[in-house]
Amino acid sequence: PSSLILEDFKQKKDLLNLLKDKNIRFKIKPFKNRGWNLSKKYKYNFGKNSLVNLSTKDLIKKSKLLICGYPETPLMESMISGVPTLLLYLEKYWKFENDYQELIKDMADNKMLFTSSKKAFEHISNIHENPYEWWNSNNVLRVRKKFHLECGKVSDDWLNEWQNYLEEKLKNKS
Repeated sequence: PSSLILEDFKQKKDLLNLLKDKNIRFKIKPFKNRGWNLSKKYKYNFGKNSLVNLSTKDLIKKSKLLICGYPETPLMESMISGVPTLLLYLEKYWKFENDYQELIKDMADNKMLFTSSKKAFEHISNIHENPYEWWNSNNVLRVRKKFHLECGKVSDDWLNEWQNYLEEKLKNKS
């Protein structure tokens, strides 16, 4: 529903307001305009200099810490980049397959994933000076490796694997 877009915006805005109040610098790359004109809302709330018009790849290269707002391609690109990354998302909007529940729990336990702006802010406040210290800790490295194995591993036989996966999912739906 459309109200979730505004709830999602409010969640991100709450985090950014907390960061702004603590003078933690940030840049925003809003999602493409799908009728809600989030760029305009972010610009109104945080000023035109808060927005970046870079490709995701260039933004990642220039970042010290990445905060992804939804668990799709930008999260995968951020995780693969090696730049410290966390996910802040609306739990009721994004549902994960049961196969990923252990990974989701591990990511939450290691402060890589948040559903609360306040908790994400608390973590960012603790690590923003040197996020690599947290990012390269043994537990986070273990979860990052698990993430790559479960979400990013590509084999030489990827096409057949995807075909088998989709056929199995379709068979289970019947």
